[in-house]
Amino acid sequence: HEPIITEELFDKVHSKITRQINAPRYSKHLPVFKGKIKCGECGGTITWAKQKGHWYGYCSRYKPCSQKKYIRQEDLEELIFPLFDKISPKNERVLKWLENSLKDSHVDQREYKEKQMKSNNEELKKIEQRLEAIYEDKIDKNITLEFYNKKFEEYSAIQESVEKKIKKLNDNTVDLYRQGVAIHDLAFNAKKDYLNSKTSVEKKRDILSEIFLNFQLKDLKLATKYTPAFEFLIKWMPLLNNTFELHEKGLTKGKTASVKAVRSVLLGGWDSNPRPIGYTLSLAFAKAWTISSPVQVLDYFESMGVQGASNLIPSNPTPRRDSL
Repeated sequence: HEPIITEELFDKVHSKITRQINAPRYSKHLPVFKGKIKCGECGGTITWAKQKGHWYGYCSRYKPCSQKKYIRQEDLEELIFPLFDKISPKNERVLKWLENSLKDSHVDQREYKEKQMKSNNEELKKIEQRLEAIYEDKIDKNITLEFYNKKFEEYSAIQESVEKKIKKLNDNTVDLYRQGVAIHDLAFNAKKDYLNSKTSVEKKRDILSEIFLNFQLKDLKLATKYTPAFEFLIKWMPLLNNTFELHEKGLTKGKTASVKAVRSVLLGGWDSNPRPIGYTLSLAFAKAWTISSPVQVLDYFESMGVQGASNLIPSNPTPRRDSL
């Protein structure tokens, strides 16, 4: 029988339905934090209810829990707004410096990947040639089946190992690109976009997802875990802003030397085990992937001519992951 609708129209409608199911859009009448916050006591998801034009979050207490207080959405936002100021460049000069550093870092990353990919592909080609050689030797009866099987397993294991290296290198590259874009976008756009009255609830939720891996609310206090990009900015943007402020006040021996010091700390080079930005950085990043001691950081800055560097290092720095 003749179809009621064309195949083209069917595919078009099906595509729209699938997109709506897989990527639901949040109405402006929904709470920004819906589904994002867990109770810090029982682990349940914070429920939201609207009263007199305002959203209030509370623990639904499906499990035994003593949390009974409500928190207004605006009050919760007030807890995170100070974070936006900490990651924002003080002026265009700081932002431009960050942009240039990210570009330089990208060049280093690309060169490293090209070098490693060339080495891995050459090794892979050698293994493939060896597999082909033992296959021909076996067909020509130059080697026994036992010897063939032994070498086949040996070469196949090496081949699999090299292919894993290539995949990991590609995955790491994607992560680094993603983190670099996130760092720039958060530093430049997060605050103004979130506070813009025209910004949709969905966009605000996206911004929160770029900042926080998770939230926990207990006794009206918010505990958070940051994304690697935001963790990078929250640790280093205040330091970068302060360093440029020292330049402007004439408190450094040499502008070039001190900026190079911070650049080296912020965006050091690659090693044999590249990891996404944010996971690679501990309290400092100068001659190796991580340096745990704030004393080393202070010594490094002062050796590069940054006077007053002790004022830039927190007295009680937060412990960081030095290795993964």
